[in-house]
Amino acid sequence: MSSAKRSQSKTKNVPPSVMEQSRQELIDNANKVMHEGNVSEAYPLYKQLALRNDADSQTCVVAGLAALTIGKQEDAIIHLKKAVEIDPTNTNASYNLSSAYLNIDQINKAKPILEKLLKDNPHDPDILNDMALVYIHNEEYDEAITTLSNALEIDTNHSASRSNLLQLISDGKCTKEAQAVLDRFKRNPSREKSGCSDCVDEISGKKIAIFASQTSFIGEIARYLSINNEIQYFDNRSVEAIETLMEWADIAWFEWCDQLLIEATKRAKCCTIICRLHSYEVFTDMPSQVQWEKVDHLLFVSEAVQDIFTATFHVDVRQSVIHNGLMIDQYKLTEGREYGKRIASVGYINYKKNPTLLLYAFKKLYEYDNEFTLHVAGTFQDSRIELYFKNFLDRHPLPIQFDGWVSDMPLWYKDKDYILSTSLFESFHYSIAEGMASGLMPLIHDWYGADTLYPSKYLFSDPDSFVALVRRLQSDDRHQLAKDNYCYIKERYDSVSKHKKIGQLLHELVTTVESSTRELSEV
Repeated sequence: MSSAKRSQSKTKNVPPSVMEQSRQELIDNANKVMHEGNVSEAYPLYKQLALRNDADSQTCVVAGLAALTIGKQEDAIIHLKKAVEIDPTNTNASYNLSSAYLNIDQINKAKPILEKLLKDNPHDPDILNDMALVYIHNEEYDEAITTLSNALEIDTNHSASRSNLLQLISDGKCTKEAQAVLDRFKRNPSREKSGCSDCVDEISGKKIAIFASQTSFIGEIARYLSINNEIQYFDNRSVEAIETLMEWADIAWFEWCDQLLIEATKRAKCCTIICRLHSYEVFTDMPSQVQWEKVDHLLFVSEAVQDIFTATFHVDVRQSVIHNGLMIDQYKLTEGREYGKRIASVGYINYKKNPTLLLYAFKKLYEYDNEFTLHVAGTFQDSRIELYFKNFLDRHPLPIQFDGWVSDMPLWYKDKDYILSTSLFESFHYSIAEGMASGLMPLIHDWYGADTLYPSKYLFSDPDSFVALVRRLQSDDRHQLAKDNYCYIKERYDSVSKHKKIGQLLHELVTTVESSTRELSEV
């Protein structure tokens, strides 16, 4: 069930020692790193501030929110209780204290706080929503639905309340009643456009044609779009069929900037065209063959790829970046796991994955500690690289296990401890995100743009710095790092949020094109 969330501070780059700093120094450092994103590194600053005798209520709230964000529930409760003790009128402190209790299922402690908050703030949809969670936990479903209805009456677009009604329907609890509330309070598009980023209109009721010479990255997006739209894939039968499918479509989505897009832009424009460019295309001349004046939007999966494209191809086309998404719910952390020395490497074994560095880096690590093993999920794509591996391992026997192509990656990750990427370049590299979401420690070669996608503390440049990184991670609190990394991936790359952004982009794109068409027809 969904609890409404108040805003939280984001921070990064905390100095290694904060014990001796003055209050003002702590505040200055906290302000300096607040906006950059790694809450786990900022939390020691906030904790120090909150534990001081001169701490004010709001300082304790900030420390509590930081603790909540990185999963330190007990710490959060300590800080938030102190915030309430200092200032009993601090509604934000009381609300987040109740949220902390809800997170650990201490419903009886959350309930009286919410009841008092609701008495003082009867028209706050967040408080109403969380009060409904208490009713749901106690199986008081009629009260829960009434309370959620009250929340939506105040804010038609309150996403947490809508989510909890949908969850009740999914669980088979008061299905008709919950659906009746949703039917009564339909979203208000005009209010959505005015500021709620989570409630912006998404594309619906349109015909979307998908052109993809390789479909492995588009499947989840297409399934999401198919909920409210009609989807057809181009079946690659003939070039002439491109025009037929585009005439049927409202939107033509080109997955890859390749020959399909080149051929499509040779034809008369008859629908909205969007292209999603991954990475390999920018290292070819294919983008220069596209008639970009017929493309309405160019979507990149990373800033680094956009930078390379912009520097190489000087074209006038509207652009944006939406990172790849991961189905985060497929991956779980194992509580209390014992970390070992099993390193995972995933992907086709080709030149792009920099197999020479993979072998020499692991060889250097094995010379440091011969208990490490390397496990490779993937297959060779180049017979020369396969020959290189065989010759290298004949001369330097190393404990490397080749598992071939793996169908169940979440299961495969479960007994691994590190995820290694030695690539020359990547636009995302799914295995890093998958590994981090599974609790593995990332070891990432410093390819161009890696630091814009993943924390720089996990980057290395050569075999020596690779060994140094592993040694540092061995001495760190890997259980805490695993929790931080899971949160990092969930916050930045959860596929649900990426799909919503794509739906919103397509809606905006079609609306703009349709508006321009109307204006031209009126001239």
